[in-house]
Amino acid sequence: EGLIRSSALLRLYLSFNNKDRKVQLGEYEFSGNISLFSLAREITEKGPKNPLLVATIPEGSTSLEVYQIFAKALPSIDKNIFFNLIAANNLEGKLFPSTYHLLPSYKETTIIDLMAAIYLKKVIPIIEGSVAPQPLSGEKDILILASILEGEANTEKDMKIVAGILLERIRIGMPLQVDVAPETYKRRGLPKEPINNPGVVAITSVLHPISTEYLYYITGKDGNMYYAE
Repeated sequence: EGLIRSSALLRLYLSFNNKDRKVQLGEYEFSGNISLFSLAREITEKGPKNPLLVATIPEGSTSLEVYQIFAKALPSIDKNIFFNLIAANNLEGKLFPSTYHLLPSYKETTIIDLMAAIYLKKVIPIIEGSVAPQPLSGEKDILILASILEGEANTEKDMKIVAGILLERIRIGMPLQVDVAPETYKRRGLPKEPINNPGVVAITSVLHPISTEYLYYITGKDGNMYYAE
């Protein structure tokens, strides 16, 4: 907001006074002109008027669950606006699972922009640096299959094996028939949209599947995955 006229001087002052690791993140309010030294004391000693809020989005969260987590931290955000922004920006499956630090003043647009930026930073380089396995045709297909893996397998190894199985089912024209996506029992191929928002492990598993002779898998009562030809 122009209050810090010299960032170099502020850094020098904080470092010289051993306060460079004491800056408290959050939302501050200042009235009128304030000296650099007074501002430094505010952000290192008095602290913010409103501290940062924390919202953690687990891997495989649906868009509704993402909204509910943010709404718990920021009750003022509007559900309809949130989902309209997701649709308008084509962000289904791209609400990157992570821990987000929020200011109380954040609005729906701020949150969506933040999540989209993290997706571009964390996911796009992985996808662009790999070749999508056949018969997947691009980013959307990768996200759809990754979202299925989030519900079908727990470990990275199992995700890669299940990815190989599901890709083979598609290749031979067999319905996917996965419980997390009921429509796959009614029609062949992938669902039309991601069923949740996958994390890096699931996305990487799609791009680097393990090829086996298996066509079937099941999770045992002991939590382990079992496979069959």
